[in-house]
Formats: sequence, C-alpha cells, structure tokens
Amino acid sequence: MVYVYCLPQTALWMLFHLIYFFWSTWFPFSFDKHKAKGNLRKLHFCLTLAGIVFPLYGIVITITENDFITPFVKNSTDQTSSLGLTTIGNPPRLCAPGSPSSFFFGVVIPIDVILAAGGTLIILIIYRLSKVSNAVGSAFVG
Repeated sequence: MVYVYCLPQTALWMLFHLIYFFWSTWFPFSFDKHKAKGNLRKLHFCLTLAGIVFPLYGIVITITENDFITPFVKNSTDQTSSLGLTTIGNPPRLCAPGSPSSFFFGVVIPIDVILAAGGTLIILIIYRLSKVSNAVGSAFVG
C-alpha cells in the first residue's frame, strides 16, 4: 500500500505548494489580506487534510479491483492476492498493485493529471514573475 499511497501523495505535495505560490504571486493583495487575518492556517489545514484523504482512492481501487476495473478491461486474467496486491523482490520490499490495470487507474492516471496541473501552474508563475521583473527592470533603466 505504501507504493499506491506515497506516489500520489508526493505529487499532491508539489501541487499544493504550487497552488500556494501561485496565489501569492498572482493575487498578492488578497494573499496579504488573508495572511494578516491568520486565515492561512485554515488553508494549510484543508490542504493537509486533502493530501491525506485524496491518495486513498488508489488503495480503494487496488483493493476493489475485481469489482470495478476487471469487467471493463478485456483479457484481464491477472492472478494476484485477494486484495489485488503483489510483492516486489525477494524478500518482499514493496507492496504494489498486482495488475497493470490497477496500477494504471490507481497510480498512473492520477499522477499524470496532478503533474499536468502542476506544470501549468509553473508556467503561469514563471510568466507572472518574468512580467513583473520586466516592469521593474524597465522602471530603473530610464
């Protein structure tokens, strides 16, 4: 379960930090107002709670694979344990999804979506910072 939970958790950690930084660079007055009121603790609590709860879907998909995923995947003859997990290595070091479809739906797709959103935020943040730095630099040139 560690594998199924930690990979999306790491991607979410990056995304939540980018959301926070995006808010502080694109909406600085709103950010300062909420910072002065002490509302950032609430935001931090909500992001932490979402980061703990959201990756649980991968565990649910892995455990309930035979009920939900297998009927939709043709030629699904994967032999795994009753929980849909398999061990990697000898001695077992890591517990991972037992079938490719479980790995795809529980780990790959969510991480791709999270990283795409994070990449978009990085591009927008860099655009904003370059726009601000060009405006500040042109004010000192003249």
